[in-house]
Amino acid sequence: MVTLQIRTTSRSQMVDITDRVAEALKSQGVQNGIAFVFVPHTTAGITINENADPDVVHDILFALAAERVPPHRGQYRGPCKGEHGGLVG
Repeated sequence: MVTLQIRTTSRSQMVDITDRVAEALKSQGVQNGIAFVFVPHTTAGITINENADPDVVHDILFALAAERVPPHRGQYRGPCKGEHGGLVG
């Protein structure tokens, strides 16, 4: 198993991890199969986007900000209080 550390620089952000995942697979000698990509944090997620149109990323981030999903200053009981996050895609 390979663990990748992905850092974000803003509350809502999409980071293309394709090359990092491909390099991790290559370093393990994987030539065929399925890669299981998992994010164990509640304020992060994985999406599949072919990156053919940069407006798609813009639209997703705009929708997240406009809908306030999740609310930036919600009544959270957990330690993050809605302050952490970032999308990984």
